[in-house]
Amino acid sequence: MSNTIIKICNIALTLTGEPTITSLAEASKSARLCDLRFADVRDSVLRAHPWKCAIKRASLALLEDAPSFGYAYQFQLPTDFLRFVDADDSAIDFKLEGRKILTDSSTFKIRYIERVEEVGQLDELCRQAIAARLAHELCLAITRNAERANMLWGSYREKLAEARFISAVESPGDTIKTESFINAHYGNDEVYRRISPSE
Repeated sequence: MSNTIIKICNIALTLTGEPTITSLAEASKSARLCDLRFADVRDSVLRAHPWKCAIKRASLALLEDAPSFGYAYQFQLPTDFLRFVDADDSAIDFKLEGRKILTDSSTFKIRYIERVEEVGQLDELCRQAIAARLAHELCLAITRNAERANMLWGSYREKLAEARFISAVESPGDTIKTESFINAHYGNDEVYRRISPSE
């Protein structure tokens, strides 16, 4: 178990006002909940923003079977794929459906957000965002304090806003390109949309 994971969990527990843990395997409610929720929260945070520390490039594997209709080829997304960033050739028409990309191009290269299991590789702001969201997820289960849980959700949203601002300053072209893709393929209402408190 990575020490960085324990550190993030302890930051989250501190934000909820709970004692820290030394291991996810210890016999405490906090450790059990951290162990249960950490991976899902990490992946949700990575999906919520095109974190530069989690961007990966790949030439996709062409599948033997063609789509039933509409396109000539389909490609398998990587097993560690969490979020699309952009395609190598922006002129290629394609659709992202399930875990596949459908297109008329016989090759397809992408940049995407990968599932980063070694969270020590992530930048500090990303780790802070994971801790804030984990604190929100744990708060009601541990403390039953809805007011604090809402406050922690606000803290998480502030971390994402800070990340978007930094991305816009560091790489404005990338930010515009990514948001344009999301708006075009999923609609404006899907960008950073909060579905439910347990998302």
